[in-house]
Amino acid sequence: MRTPNNKARLYAIIAREARKAVVFRRGPSRNVLVLSWDLEPDTLQPGQWFKGQIYKRSCELRPDGRLLI
Repeated sequence: MRTPNNKARLYAIIAREARKAVVFRRGPSRNVLVLSWDLEPDTLQPGQWFKGQIYKRSCELRPDGRLLI
């Protein structure tokens, strides 16, 4: 039996002054899930799925970790 070749790719941006990060999970296909990662208690909070492309290297996270641009 063949297993499907579904690979997810991860990319994270860490805030400079707070213990927070944003994680982009891409896959399957062109779907991207945006997650909020609180590094202090090490918890993930799922955001929303986005169908399309997010240019992660063009994104900025505010130093306090509250807003993503």
